Amino acid sequence: MLVDDLDKFKTDKISTLHDYTRWYASIFGPIAESVRNVLEIGVEGGDSLRMWRKLFPNANIVGADINDSYLFHEERISCEKCDQGDRDQLHSLGEIRGPFDIVIDDGSHRTDHQVLSFEVLFQFLSPGGWYVIEDLHTSYQKNWIRGTTCIEFLKGMVDKINLGGKVIHRKDYDLTSSDWDDYERWIDSVWFCHKLCFVKKREQI
Repeated sequence: MLVDDLDKFKTDKISTLHDYTRWYASIFGPIAESVRNVLEIGVEGGDSLRMWRKLFPNANIVGADINDSYLFHEERISCEKCDQGDRDQLHSLGEIRGPFDIVIDDGSHRTDHQVLSFEVLFQFLSPGGWYVIEDLHTSYQKNWIRGTTCIEFLKGMVDKINLGGKVIHRKDYDLTSSDWDDYERWIDSVWFCHKLCFVKKREQI
């Protein structure tokens, strides 16, 4: 799948806007046919869900949004109402529609929502799957920040998976907690791109 194919869709992910499509084509293109279940948080006009349908020809595409007016159903696309800031709703979404091969967070962009969604949905990511968080520039914009930023959360993740068992404390996260131990065991790699982060889950532990 070429970047030009993805750029035909009317999303802000295209090369002339956020420029995410080149990363999606590069990372997901080689595995596109093996992907079976994709979740994107944030639906709006639905164009990005249609882009995923094009990129992943054998996958069911699930969209999640809090706004009823955005929800729709088409061939291989279905939507669920979900509040990204509600732990129970996120957990229910994962139980009902997961496991997912890929999760893309293009939702509210609020930093606490980004962190919460990862904390809940990572467990519903298939072994070898990818979790993507878009629009990380909001971690530097006051109106979007609630509590610890998503960038700080991801920095803590990088610290933990590189510790080799040593004890360390970041300013905002206790990296000795059991949750972080789970991340250390399961996270294979963390890739930072421009305003974008890919987290790959291990195939097995």
